[in-house]
Amino acid sequence: VWYPVLTSVSLGFTFMNIPPLGHQFMELMGVGFDGLSILLSGLFWTHSFLQLPSGLLADRFDSKKLLTIGLGIGIIGNLLPFIKPESLALATFMRAVTGVGTSVSFLAMMKLILIMAPAEKIPSIQGFQGAGFSVGFALPYLVLPHISGGLWIWSYLTSALALSAVLLIGLFFVPGAKPVSFPSPASTGVGKSGGTDQAVQKILTSKPIWILGIFHGLSYGAMNHLGNWLPSILADLDGVGGPGLR
Repeated sequence: VWYPVLTSVSLGFTFMNIPPLGHQFMELMGVGFDGLSILLSGLFWTHSFLQLPSGLLADRFDSKKLLTIGLGIGIIGNLLPFIKPESLALATFMRAVTGVGTSVSFLAMMKLILIMAPAEKIPSIQGFQGAGFSVGFALPYLVLPHISGGLWIWSYLTSALALSAVLLIGLFFVPGAKPVSFPSPASTGVGKSGGTDQAVQKILTSKPIWILGIFHGLSYGAMNHLGNWLPSILADLDGVGGPGLR
């Protein structure tokens, strides 16, 4: 139970690590609520767009390795903005990269639960995992404003080092398991023969997979962005935002 919960808390924290110090990011980048909304949007779009391809990869490959890759991408996405922290374009792009990491990590963790947990325990563990997301969503608001005076740099550093790096280390303590009894679904269109490169090619070049992924992204992503964009734009229209989008 402990590792799925810790992973969910980490991913939930990463989803919401910008808003508690949002005004600092607005001042740093010289943008208003509209620019902040663009920054927040980057993660949700890629996370939702890649749910289906990530799920197929999780079905096909070693879950621990895939989770390692996803967490590594998340660390990179939270550290590279320091190259030019005042750049909204770079920050948004790396936010989107972070969304790739959260999508891969989420599906790999779910697959790992199905492989390793006793069948009768899976519903309970997934329930704890879902609760971990809720804790992760709230945690940045409780923690970030009180770390070193609430500096914006801790939004990135806490996600990258204190959480993602901890998860990578903790993964060494998760017993290994081979998904020998969990074959890839025939509906994925990925054959059982062929090597890793062939499987990845089939997944990444499948038009039905990406069409479904795009529809999922447009529905799930737009639903999340409605909460991000609408209040922000209304705030700018009322004159309570920053200097506006540049």
